[in-house]
Amino acid sequence: MVNLRFLPLYLFLIGVFLLSCGKKEAGQPEVGDTTLAQSTESRVETELGITDSTPVVAVDTTPVTADTATATLDPKAAEGQKLYANASLGKIKVSCLTCHATKKDTRLRQGHTLAGVTKRTSTWAGRYKGDALAKNAYGGMLCADIFMLKAGGLKPAEVEVLNAYLVSLETAPGAITKNLTIQWAAKPPLEKDKFIDEKIAKPFVKAILQLPGDPAVGEKLFGRTCAGCHDLNADKIGPALKEVASDAEYAVTSVRFGTGAMAFYAKDILADQQIADIVAYIQSKTGQ
Repeated sequence: MVNLRFLPLYLFLIGVFLLSCGKKEAGQPEVGDTTLAQSTESRVETELGITDSTPVVAVDTTPVTADTATATLDPKAAEGQKLYANASLGKIKVSCLTCHATKKDTRLRQGHTLAGVTKRTSTWAGRYKGDALAKNAYGGMLCADIFMLKAGGLKPAEVEVLNAYLVSLETAPGAITKNLTIQWAAKPPLEKDKFIDEKIAKPFVKAILQLPGDPAVGEKLFGRTCAGCHDLNADKIGPALKEVASDAEYAVTSVRFGTGAMAFYAKDILADQQIADIVAYIQSKTGQ
């Protein structure tokens, strides 16, 4: 028989038990939740050894082949490493790592590696030289302004820690020790809300459109390039590609020369034939 003196305690314990049963365990997805537990920078933890702060979105699942060992960093460089992978800095949810790998993997990013950037004498087609290099985080200020839509660009404290991290990459495997020779199709505009002149772009775009695209090859390339920011049928970081699939000229122009906050692909990263294959894949999947 229950001792009536302890009845209130019994009732309290029963209530706590029933309440806990009605709640799902913290951090567990709801039944039927199909959101992938990967982010735009799903490779951050393996590539840089840090936790990413990117919102959860679906991305390509291309495996990383890079060495996952990370060097010990001083506190300032470690803070810069986190900033490098932070996709919450601006309105566009991307980070430096979205476009610039620090170690070799199987993705085709728009930008070249930034390992060794502090040894170069100029960046962004000569826009930054001399003292302007470190002052603008070796081009990071421009990226923050155009491709992240970060109001005011990087703050001085952010430039300082990012520079410290970039210095730590000077001796990283595959670090570039001299200025890059980028294969520009035609130099893209490097100003916010500026677009490539149609007359300049047209011959380059026309040449790509004349190439026979292979959808099967394009599917594999899509997973290494576009999938981080775009889905075929749903908006992600960028718009659904079914919205532009009918306009192959616009799609090609956007990839080769960039559009708005979308960075361009230089020819030494993505060849004309590869762009034709990607567009062919998108159109085959969207019924265009």
